[in-house]
Amino acid sequence: MGLSELLKSAAIPKGSFYYCFTSKEDFGGKLLGQYRSQYTERLDEIQSDGTPDARARLMDCWFAGDARKPQARYGLLRKESQGGSWA
Repeated sequence: MGLSELLKSAAIPKGSFYYCFTSKEDFGGKLLGQYRSQYTERLDEIQSDGTPDARARLMDCWFAGDARKPQARYGLLRKESQGGSWA
């Protein structure tokens, strides 16, 4: 889906989009940044209780659904493409 199609389906004028974002790349970067912030906050909440099973709950959370989301797959592919290991 291209930007024009996305904006049309969301009923957002292109001018409004470019008022908020300098480019499609800017939009993508801010979108990923927001996702990362929310995800990091969620991980911090899970780990912050200090119980021994925090890691197990973290893994349960991951395998319960987040790994199936497109954003998570993108993150794994991005990390792998940068030479990192996701395992």
